[in-house]
Amino acid sequence: MRVELDSSTWRLWVNGQEQFVDGSVGNLPLHQGENSVLLDLPDGRVGRIFAEMTPPRSKGKKPARYRLVRGLIPQATPYLECFDDVPDLVYDVKPESANATVGWYRFQAPPGLSRLTLPTTAAAKVWVNGQPVEARGQVAEVNPSPEGVSVVAIRLELTKGEYEGAAFPTPPRVELSGQGVIGLGRWEDFGLATYSGMGVYRQDVTLTAEQAGRRCELDLGQVHVSAEVLVNGRSAGTRVAAPFRYDLSELLHPGNNTIEVHVANTLAPHYTVLFWPQTPADTVSGLAGPVVLRQWQAP
Repeated sequence: MRVELDSSTWRLWVNGQEQFVDGSVGNLPLHQGENSVLLDLPDGRVGRIFAEMTPPRSKGKKPARYRLVRGLIPQATPYLECFDDVPDLVYDVKPESANATVGWYRFQAPPGLSRLTLPTTAAAKVWVNGQPVEARGQVAEVNPSPEGVSVVAIRLELTKGEYEGAAFPTPPRVELSGQGVIGLGRWEDFGLATYSGMGVYRQDVTLTAEQAGRRCELDLGQVHVSAEVLVNGRSAGTRVAAPFRYDLSELLHPGNNTIEVHVANTLAPHYTVLFWPQTPADTVSGLAGPVVLRQWQAP
């Protein structure tokens, strides 16, 4: 059986033995009967694993029927689809509707949108903030990247029987340039309603020698959910509950100082897009503030 992985950092075991695939592609040693396959995704990427049975090489034997196994792994959550090399059964729920052949989709993308990947076989046209963006195959490159939140509109020439959400077997994927800007507030207001992870806020502060000698405290105000503060690369501490106050007195120096606030939320926003028995109640995320830098003379 031939296997192909999306990422060379993934690790794969078959029947307890690790398989070392060359360039993410290799052959799996399977035996008759049940085989145990374990896949490790250390980078948590969205990806796919493809496997295809090859015909036996022994002479005089009838070639095995090809069978493709495709494992979809969106948002680091495993799913599996299995199908043979026969066409799917298509049930057209709108056979008499002329408008059924066109589908429109619209959503907000986070600041710094640079690339949009559309997991669909339908012909697509894309607009970002009202401006057309050329889509080549499944990929639309956005240049220049918008600094703020983008409104993405997609027009699809739908395939028979694949209407509305069925046009996308997995969600569209957005990639960011890193040039976007997010201010204080909830992440859901910046196109990140379902994002679980970390956000980095950065600010440079220039101090005189007299100012650098004062006692200094950074108060982040409201944080959802936890935060670490770094000054010039050195940690001022991590807080998981209020008050989110940090003593910066020993970390500041005369001249330019870089202050970073690393905010992490929970998995609750991520689970709102999965088939979960109960939607998490608290999905609020981000640095709400107000952020205040206080100084006073040392005694």
